[in-house]
Order: sequence, then C-alpha cells, then structure tokens
Amino acid sequence: MHTHEEIEGPKECDFEYEIGPTLDLLNLVMRIGKDTKPNFGESWPYVFSYSNRKNIRIIKVGRRVVSCVSIFPSEVVMEKITLKVGGINGLVTHPEYRKRGYAKLILEDAIQRMQEENCDISLLAAGVPEYYRRFDWEKGGIENIYFLDRGNIDLLPKLKNYKIQEGFGNHLDQISVLRAKERLGAVRNINLFRLKISKGKTFLSLKEGNVVAYTVVSEKNVIEHAGPPEIVADLIRKVFHQVDQSFPTTDRSNLLRATLLVNTPGFKTGLSILLDDFRIPKRTNYLGVLRIVNMNSLLKKLGLEDIRVKENLDKISLYQGEKTSQFTKRELVKLIFGPERISNFGKDIFPINFYQWPLDRV
Repeated sequence: MHTHEEIEGPKECDFEYEIGPTLDLLNLVMRIGKDTKPNFGESWPYVFSYSNRKNIRIIKVGRRVVSCVSIFPSEVVMEKITLKVGGINGLVTHPEYRKRGYAKLILEDAIQRMQEENCDISLLAAGVPEYYRRFDWEKGGIENIYFLDRGNIDLLPKLKNYKIQEGFGNHLDQISVLRAKERLGAVRNINLFRLKISKGKTFLSLKEGNVVAYTVVSEKNVIEHAGPPEIVADLIRKVFHQVDQSFPTTDRSNLLRATLLVNTPGFKTGLSILLDDFRIPKRTNYLGVLRIVNMNSLLKKLGLEDIRVKENLDKISLYQGEKTSQFTKRELVKLIFGPERISNFGKDIFPINFYQWPLDRV
C-alpha cells in the first residue's frame, strides 16, 4: 500500500523529466512479457513528441508515474467535411496501483482535454471495449476487409505502361499530394506522412517517372492506398505476385502466406466498387470505438444546424422540426456513425460516411 504518498495529477507530462518514466510504464504494461521489444515510444513517435506534450496525461504517486493516457488530435477530411478527432493511445496503470480509480480519473481528464482541443469525436481501437463504455465510448463506424488469394488475384486489372517500385524513395511529396486530392482521411504534413508511411512497405505505380498510385502494406494487409481504382487494383495484383513469388518453394503451400487483405472504407469508394464488381469476398468490421466529444460542433460541421440538442442527465434530446427523440451518448454514436440503425430519427442523413485509415489510428 502507498496511501501515505501524495497523488499528483492528472496533469500534463513534463517532457524533460517525465516522458522517460511514462514510456517505461507503457513498455512495462504493453510490451515486456509479451514477446515484443520495449519500443512503445518508437511505435508512436508523433504521439510522444514535444509538440504533443500537453496531450500526454499522467498521474504520479510520489515520484512515480503510475497511470497515463495520450491523445493525438487530427483533422479527418471526408470530401467537404472536416472533423477533429482525438485518438486515444496507451491507457495504462501500473500493476501495483490498480483498482484505485486512477484510470477513471485520467480518462475523464482526457475527455476534458479533448474538449479543450475542440475535438468533435474520439476514436480508439480497444480490444476490450466494455471498459470504455462506462465513459460513453461505443463501437461504431464501418470498414471492409477484402480477401485476395491465388484463386482470385488475377481478376484484378492487368495494365501496361505502369512500373512498380518498392519504397517511396524521393517521391514522398507526390504521394502526399495524391492522397490529399482524394479528400479521405487525416490531414498530414510531410514529416508526419514520412513517419506514418514508414510503418509498412510502400509500393508505387509509376508512369514516366511520376507516381499515379500507391499502397502501403503491413504484413499481409493493404492498410492504405490512393490513386485511380483500376491502377490501384493493378498495383495490388503486382504486389501480391511479387510477394508471393518471394516465398521458398517449400513454403508456397502455406495458404495463409498467399493471402492479401485490403482495407477500405465501409461505404462505396472507387476501389471497393471495383472489388465488389468482381465479388471479391469481404468481411465488414466496426471502424473502432467512438465517443462524441462535442455534439453541437459535430452537427454544425455536418451541416445539420437545424437539429437542436438538449442534454438532460444521462439522456440527450434531438429536435428536428416536429420530430424529437432521446438517446444516450453511446446510442448517439450508433445513430450518427452506424452501422446499425437504432432509430428512424434522421434516417435520410444518418449514418454518415466516416473513415480513418489504419495508419492514422493510434
């Protein structure tokens, strides 16, 4: 027991003196003993950076960091809409200090911090979402994962005059421009783009030395792509064959190795339409665990200012003309982001299309 020691926080992490102990705690809980390197900070360098220091939240008991959570705010573009999303990263408490309410305190502090950052929503990838439901997070949003293997890969377009290149080389500016033109996903500056894209293997489709499409592959998953759908599909086909042929003959019977998964938004996009046309098998997943941070701001950015909001205890009432309906905060996630339809309120506008690429999730 440590009841005689003083509790400090939740508070901003002092980057000079407290970032080291904070990362030590994260590695202790999230890495050590799990057959992985103690590299939590290296995995998320942009989260644990000096510029993001105010969003690294900690609790100390005496001189020891005993609980922490980090927020990484980003602007996510969906055609004409831009939402500010607070990504939640690394909520942990030291094993010796659990069951004392520290995680609750620091998560409530994170919600307040996201409000200060003017976030509209929060997104996390929780393996055990039940804990976060206590704080009004809920599973929502949708993405598709398509399954490509040796039996269907050659259904994809076979295009000439496009050269495949592995690695982004000196083409990062072109890739960044190509992605920005699609207006789908988080806004990144060039340095952030480099850090994120380095998490996987990048493959380019080049024509006359210029980038016309790209994909990022992590293990056997295509986790990001941009460019005309036919060229992206041709590139994915070439990547599959290049990777497949690299396996030794003795391993080529391993069907798991001969599978490539392609992540796309759960709504219609150029590539998903193409893959659906070929009836490529797919699995539909929740995008993640979402929480609405500022309902009024969210509705305004969605162009739905005619919907009025009134909060009363644990229920929120929505009014649109003569229509009204009550929801919990978790139900609002389902209403706005789906995929389930929980109400006929706003059935012509909800759920909205929203997506964040795997590389942008923290």
